[in-house]
Amino acid sequence: MNWTKSVILCFIIATAPLAGCLDDIGTTEEIDFPDGEGPLTGETNGTGNNTDNNTGNNTGGNNTGNNTGNNTGDNTGNNTGNNTGNNTGNNTGNNTGNNTGGNNTGNNTGNNTGGNNTGGNNTGGNNTGGNNTGGNNTGGNNTGGNVTVGNTTECSGVMSGTFSFTLTTFDYSAHPDYTNLGGIEIDCDADILYGYAWDSANSEEVFVSIDPSNGVVSYLATIPGISMVHPISTYNDDEYFAVMRDNQGVIYLVQVSISSTYTVSVIPFDYTNAPNLELVGGIEYDEVNDVLYGFAFDNSNDDINSVSIDPSNGMVTELGLISTGPVSVTALSTTFDGTNYYIGIRNDQGDRLLGTITVDTFSVTLTAITNPASANVMESFAGFEIESSNGLIYGYGWDTDNGEELFVSFDPSTGIMTSIGILTGITLTTSTSTYVIGNFYAIMAGSPGKTQYLIHIQI
Repeated sequence: MNWTKSVILCFIIATAPLAGCLDDIGTTEEIDFPDGEGPLTGETNGTGNNTDNNTGNNTGGNNTGNNTGNNTGDNTGNNTGNNTGNNTGNNTGNNTGNNTGGNNTGNNTGNNTGGNNTGGNNTGGNNTGGNNTGGNNTGGNNTGGNVTVGNTTECSGVMSGTFSFTLTTFDYSAHPDYTNLGGIEIDCDADILYGYAWDSANSEEVFVSIDPSNGVVSYLATIPGISMVHPISTYNDDEYFAVMRDNQGVIYLVQVSISSTYTVSVIPFDYTNAPNLELVGGIEYDEVNDVLYGFAFDNSNDDINSVSIDPSNGMVTELGLISTGPVSVTALSTTFDGTNYYIGIRNDQGDRLLGTITVDTFSVTLTAITNPASANVMESFAGFEIESSNGLIYGYGWDTDNGEELFVSFDPSTGIMTSIGILTGITLTTSTSTYVIGNFYAIMAGSPGKTQYLIHIQI
């Protein structure tokens, strides 16, 4: 498979007591990451690297040796080795902001511990299109507290009009062997968050709940046969979806139906009707029509296309062209408002664009995105979530001008971005987020210590 487009991966090799793929946005130090995480801030591209060259010491359940092609946020399992193999081209794991040696464009043959790839080893290769260009590698450790306590479980359906946020430490006391929490999605009816984690004691991926009021993580179901995950999930109407793969490299659509029990289905994507496509990502669920929307890449010319996916059988259907390639996709920078599917992309000139796809009649509008006033988050903003009542998309990014993490909004019709508030104390981020009217949740961390938090932002 010809991989000229870069793919963001999360190669997790180290043993630090964190879960969630965290990007150090305040320093350029080497970071230790936990075994087998998935979500991260970065970029996803279609044709990529890591084609069978992860030949290092990947011991444990999630052997990364089978990364054949579409590695969009993988290796979330139990990779405890050194990953010293050839990771040809795209070993872009946690390299959003930490890649101080350049574009991570080649043969990362060193001790890629945790995917940080600091220094000059990331030379010469395939990761073209401007991936891992930094953006986060400035500023210091923002400590201190603009932290507002309370209302962590509120799903009131109203917007307060006032920015505040709460940091809650995850509580694994009932499951101390759980690591690499990701894929969080809010269920306001049950006042709970859903997600996934790696059970290192039993070497299996599990579906979990998180109490947003106290961070308690609880087991709900086992997801069989999975050893790696992508940082992609969506939820609505008691149906949870994620993209995962087994240790043979087969990519699956995972569906969990929420009821008195939790029914798990693991279905491989079916490209029979679109054999020119690969690497489905950015799934968003339309519960009205019981269909998933997403993107996929054309394996012959690197174009990015809009697709629908039948959740009952994984069948992928091409809807139309979003942009001619090569193009990068900001990790998890997709959202859906019931009519329009939004996707953040970067073209081969490095321009950041928002694609607005009207799915029923299929039309595409590409709008240039501009920085907030007196700030620069263009290289790292992520976490797209749309508020249908005002049409704004919310997210976050590291301000390289002022050395701080910003919570931002932008208008999809104009691309103009506005800073809403500073996430004081946050220096590491993931790309897993979820939102319901006025309440934005994400997984982030601070320095020193890299303690991971459930961050609840109210607006």
